[in-house]
Amino acid sequence: GDPIVCLGTTPRVVRCFAKDTLWKIPFIGTLVRMSAAIPVYRKKEHGENSAEFNKESFAAVYAALHNGDCIGLAPEGVSTFRSFAAKLKKGFAYIALEAVDEAVKTGRDDFNVTIVLQVICFTHREKFRSDVLLRYRPTVVVDKSWLEKDRKDAATEITNIVEKEMFNNIISAPDFTTIKMAMTAARIHRPFGTYFSLNSYMYLVQGWVEVMKTDPKTMLDETTSFADLRNKLESLQAYLDEVKVKDERIRRIEVEGCRPSYMKTTRIVLYRLFICAILTAMSAPGLVIWSPVWFFIRRKERDLLSRGAGWVDSFAETKMKYGFFYVFFIVLITQKYSPFVVAYLWMTMRLYEENMACARSIFGIIRLRMIPDATLQSILKVRTSAKEVVLKAVKLFPKYNAEGIKEDCGDNVQVDKTNVELDRPRWWYNFNPMRRQKKDWNELLRLSDHCTMNYVE
Repeated sequence: GDPIVCLGTTPRVVRCFAKDTLWKIPFIGTLVRMSAAIPVYRKKEHGENSAEFNKESFAAVYAALHNGDCIGLAPEGVSTFRSFAAKLKKGFAYIALEAVDEAVKTGRDDFNVTIVLQVICFTHREKFRSDVLLRYRPTVVVDKSWLEKDRKDAATEITNIVEKEMFNNIISAPDFTTIKMAMTAARIHRPFGTYFSLNSYMYLVQGWVEVMKTDPKTMLDETTSFADLRNKLESLQAYLDEVKVKDERIRRIEVEGCRPSYMKTTRIVLYRLFICAILTAMSAPGLVIWSPVWFFIRRKERDLLSRGAGWVDSFAETKMKYGFFYVFFIVLITQKYSPFVVAYLWMTMRLYEENMACARSIFGIIRLRMIPDATLQSILKVRTSAKEVVLKAVKLFPKYNAEGIKEDCGDNVQVDKTNVELDRPRWWYNFNPMRRQKKDWNELLRLSDHCTMNYVE
């Protein structure tokens, strides 16, 4: 999944490292071979023989770099089911240094290797139709001046430079609860939804994740400690999870002073039910066709989750493999009608996405009406209290993230905009046949809000 995102946005051809087992998968192995990827032999499959097998691979890497080719690799190694990012491995730095060293020995003193850092951030990387942000960060040029240092020290320094830049641009927290609280604080602090670009939203959540790492004993003022912020955010989010209503609906009641009338609620529900009925009728045949592959993917997902917190993330690979082979099968059996069938299957996904969004709105409005007055008043009280502490904690917001938001959209995070009113256009003004124009970056194909990045929630 990650290589496809990177390659699709890179103007040059990139030869990626890939585990050698991919070459053995029918058809996919052919595609990998055609992409000029370089096989990596892991100890997991080859034991002590992996080092010997990789000699030829590294020779191919050095030759490619000397020819001016681009090589793509993931310096963190594998992706795991954790809330924090692991420290980078130094292999990429040693490869760059060795390539420069070999070039200098052949008289190419001006040769250098430019390390281009691509940082990928998913809003919900394990969920279907997740949004993804790709950032290019400043390059590191490795030339012969680096060879004057001890090889190990040079590799460590290069790795530290790249690692610092990477950690400034990803979401990494000690646990998923910290990320969840950061997302809750971000929604209170800037209730803009998708009026904030994905880039600004990621800077915002990243900033609040860093704020959440503050010592609980830190005082925000004479009477409020940082522990109070965590407690109030946890209480608010617990309420929201219980009633299954997102924070924006509660915020509107706080701003307007009352919840929508029964007449307005009924009108909205009936209108959206009508839209849902139309979308369901249009997508039903396609959903039947898609159902087998969704069943197998869901079963594989449960199997992966059952392995616990340390398993290697294979969601993207699984979905790509099952989805690709299923579509290929459909093309084979429909033959000359396959272009029309594939196009309809694509539109089925889009119609289903719009249908789920419409249904989610219906459920959200109904749930809001069903909240008892006493419970609603308690939620409003907790939210008001949490908002006050969030505004006090804004002074701890990292300068790097604040500057990123200001550069992206001109917003000053220190200014209070918690009660801002946004005039959202009707959905047909922003309709995109390729992808849904979301109101909130946490929208998924679910009937309730998803204010978390935890796989199992």
